[in-house]
Amino acid sequence: KCVAQATAVFWLSNFLVSLTFLSLARGWGHAQTFFLYAVIVVVSEIYFYFQMPETTGLSLHEIQQLFESQGSTTAAAATNNGGDAAAGVELPSVQESGQGNEKEIV
Repeated sequence: KCVAQATAVFWLSNFLVSLTFLSLARGWGHAQTFFLYAVIVVVSEIYFYFQMPETTGLSLHEIQQLFESQGSTTAAAATNNGGDAAAGVELPSVQESGQGNEKEIV
């Protein structure tokens, strides 16, 4: 789901740059146009740095708890229902069987 959203944002931003670049370059010049795009990137970086939590090195369970603590009702409902709240499906759990590295899906 997130990969699809990221891809859509990527293509939308590429479309906007392609749509505006020639007009801005003719009107302002190439240097000012690139500077404008750079300012947009820097402002976006600052916004997302402070708005999105860092998830590097966290497990999926830890990421879920992180977003629950920030008030995500969908994630909280999924945890309380024992599954995916949006789909109404109970997610299977993985248990170790005690013999070596074998794991059993329950």
